[in-house]
Order: sequence, then C-alpha cells, then structure tokens
Amino acid sequence: MCQGYGCREDMQTEPNWQKAIKGLYEEVLDYQKDWLWSFEEHPGPMTGHFTQLIWSRSWRIGCGYTSFKEGSLYKKFYVCNYGPGGNTEKQPVYKKGDPCTACPVNSCCGSSCRGGLSYPGLCKIFDPNTSPEYRRPSNLFFCGASLNDRDCQAVVNGADNWRNIKSVGGNYDSIVLNGGESTTVSFNKAIVPNTNSFCLVVKFRKGPLDASRRDKSSFKADFKMEGSFASPMSLQSHSTSFKDYRISLQWGSRTKLAFTFSVPRGAGFRNCWTQEGIPTYIPAPRNYIKSLLQKESILRWQKEWGNGETGRSVHNVLPKVKTTPTPWQRPEIMFVTGLGPFSTYFKRFNIRSSDSCGCGNLGNA
Repeated sequence: MCQGYGCREDMQTEPNWQKAIKGLYEEVLDYQKDWLWSFEEHPGPMTGHFTQLIWSRSWRIGCGYTSFKEGSLYKKFYVCNYGPGGNTEKQPVYKKGDPCTACPVNSCCGSSCRGGLSYPGLCKIFDPNTSPEYRRPSNLFFCGASLNDRDCQAVVNGADNWRNIKSVGGNYDSIVLNGGESTTVSFNKAIVPNTNSFCLVVKFRKGPLDASRRDKSSFKADFKMEGSFASPMSLQSHSTSFKDYRISLQWGSRTKLAFTFSVPRGAGFRNCWTQEGIPTYIPAPRNYIKSLLQKESILRWQKEWGNGETGRSVHNVLPKVKTTPTPWQRPEIMFVTGLGPFSTYFKRFNIRSSDSCGCGNLGNA
C-alpha cells in the first residue's frame, strides 16, 4: 500500500511491479538463514513475503493491483496469490541437496531444458497448465488424489458427489454438502506400522462457500484397528488454504483409515443474492431458529439459577440446568434436601430455603 506525501495527486496511479517485487524480496535483510529449515512466524520485522517468494514448491504466481483516491491521497494495493501456497509451519522453505535432484517427473532442469528461459538449478514444468508430479514417497500409506494410485481406492458412504480437481497447485478431491448431509470415505488399504507408533499427515481445507459465514462443518478421522478401537478425532482448520494436520498415533496395530465430513441441518441454506440492487436473504429453517432460541433460553435460565437465592440446597445437588431427564428421582431429591417443591415454586411464593428450614416454613437463608 502506498500512503503519505509521495502518494498525493501528482503521483501516477499506474502500478510499478519492479518496485513492488523488489520490496517483497528486500525482507531478506531481516531474515536469518537458520530459519530456513523450519518455517514459523518470528517477532520483529515482517519476512513472510520473502519466504513465500522463494518457497521451493510454489511455482505459479498471479498478482493484482488497484488504487483509489481517499481525500488528497492515493492508496495503492498489490495482492499476489501463489500456487501452491507456502509458509507452512514447521516445514522447510527448501530442502538441502544437489540442484535438479528433486524436480517433478514432468519437468526439466537447467541445461536439460530446451527452448525458452531456464535458470541453473531450477525446475521447469513441461506444460505450465498441469500440476507438478513428484516421485511417490516411500511411506507406509500415501494418497495424493491420483486416480491411478492404489492407496486412494476407497468406499464412499452418504453423499457421493466427490470430484477430482486438477489445478496448477496440485490435484485434490472435493465435495460440496448441503445442510444435513454427510459423507464418509473409507480407504481399502490398511496401514501396517513397523514400529509402536506412526505419524499421519492430512492436508485439507473446509468451510462455507460464503467466506462471510462461520464454519459449522465437522471433519473427523476414524481409526479401525485389529482387536481395539479409538474414538473419532475431530480435525479443525481455520484457514481457507490447504494446511498440513499432523497426528501422532501411539500404537503399532494394523489400522484402516476413514474420514467423515458433515454439515449440520440448517447450515448452508442461508444464502444471499442481489435483487434489483437490494441484498435479499433466505431465512434459516424454523428448526434451526428454534435450536438457537433453546440454547439462548438455557443460558439465561442457568444464569438465573446459578445466581438465585431460592432453592439453594437443591442447587447444591443440581448445579446445572439441563433439558434432558436427570437420573435423580423426586423422592431422592426430597430426602437429600429435605425440600419438596423445586426452585420455580420457591420463586413463585417467595419462600427461601436453608439447611435449617424445611419446605413450607418461612425463613431467611
């Protein structure tokens, strides 16, 4: 962004890309080279533009520019999107090794490239409209969203409108769910650890199609083991970009993996569009609104119950307000508290209770 004396009316509003990119790279002056092997945010001057600029797996970039006048000043904005995005925490900016030894299989490198520009030690994709294809890592299990990969073979239960998306940032499987829908992908191949523990890395993103809405979807990993079981694990992501989710599993049993993605009923139906220039909203379903009202009423009820002065002995037995039946029976509560009516009756008749007074007797607690 350009702002200040140099951005007044006599400034040209045309973009200066050379200056903009130079400004991103000049963050190298504040960067320490021992940070290269494990990316993380550091206090002090900003260096994330520089690390994204040199991130080894990012090979496509698209940038945009806009400017507008505010008072006597021009504000200029440069925005760039990288494919695939970098600055992944705990990952190296690039790995140590000999030049050209880790290039994608559908690329050339340095002097092996024919025609066009090439740079020593840098990989060049043959077809710029395809994604890089890397050699399959020697993992116990690997699914890179390739239709030909045996590890990716799976059974789908529930919604099955999965699509395989091919992009310059890499291929991925995608699905769009409506409110109340769910999908489960169960992989056919089992993971057979060779030690008493193993690490699982899941790269995913999730969220509403409308970025202004709060994400209410859930994404869970389910592990099926021989002779044992584990509770499903909820995977959370608060980013619109693909992120690595690392899970350390402390067992050595043969394990089958499944993922369940679901959207609660009522979510996904509140859409917005423009009709004759006026924003128009579709109201949420009645059952969804009723659930919100119930939650709010319980919160208010609990606040009054927790701060109330009546039925204090009952409060010691039932400290929380619930809408589900309590295992305590009325005779049991009467025996423990020495009281018959519950808090609503005390409040109605302004009767206060204490351990020294019983039901029907007026007194001060």
